Amino acid sequence: MKTFLKELSVAVLVPCAGSSSRLGLGLKKEYINVTPEQGDTVLYRALVPFFLASGCVIRCPRGEDKIFALVSVVVVIPPETGIPLDAVSKFSERERDKISFCAGGETRQKSVLNGLKYLCGVMPDVVLIHDGARPFVSKDLVIRVTENVVLYGASAPCTKVTDTVKAVGTDGFVSEHLKRDFLRAVQTPQGFLYKDIYEAHVKGDRQGFVATDDTELLELLGKKTFLCEGELGNIKITYPGDLDKLRERI
Repeated sequence: MKTFLKELSVAVLVPCAGSSSRLGLGLKKEYINVTPEQGDTVLYRALVPFFLASGCVIRCPRGEDKIFALVSVVVVIPPETGIPLDAVSKFSERERDKISFCAGGETRQKSVLNGLKYLCGVMPDVVLIHDGARPFVSKDLVIRVTENVVLYGASAPCTKVTDTVKAVGTDGFVSEHLKRDFLRAVQTPQGFLYKDIYEAHVKGDRQGFVATDDTELLELLGKKTFLCEGELGNIKITYPGDLDKLRERI
């Protein structure tokens, strides 16, 4: 007798409302076409792994495995700009039907809240919040984060810190010597149960709480985020040389 697995509805939220000023190209980095002949934009490459993960099995506790069902991709863009359809034109029509755009806010935190509000009509089980400027993310990492969300309620990928890290005071002198054994560099996608991270963002907004990232906001609910193994290659496009790395990979 054939067993049919239940679906785990997953939405992807991509904040792209920043200015990309450090790149110095006068164009939002997510929209840059790194292979004009192929149509690969930074945003396209950042989203592909989520579509590849759709349909994959998500290992769940007690053998209650589920199917990763991608139900929505929300890209949060600057309110003063038009919808960047060219940035996602390489996707098939069926895939583009799952992609929506909404206006961002004054900060990344407010932009994510806008995106979460936009998803109220979908109410996914899980939301994965991913930087649109991280085009090196893999399908395996997407699945790993999602499985840990199911297991722990929230998860984010990380890598070990290899450099010696110091805390610095306002006077420019070292104020604390940090032990790197307990330090991690956190990446995206960061995954959460949708209802939890939405509640956390609403609470943070009401309190005027400014967080470093979404995992810190979750702690307003008394909940923690499990850090899973990230990928060294999962870098964020920040400088022109990073675009060359992407071209080499493609």
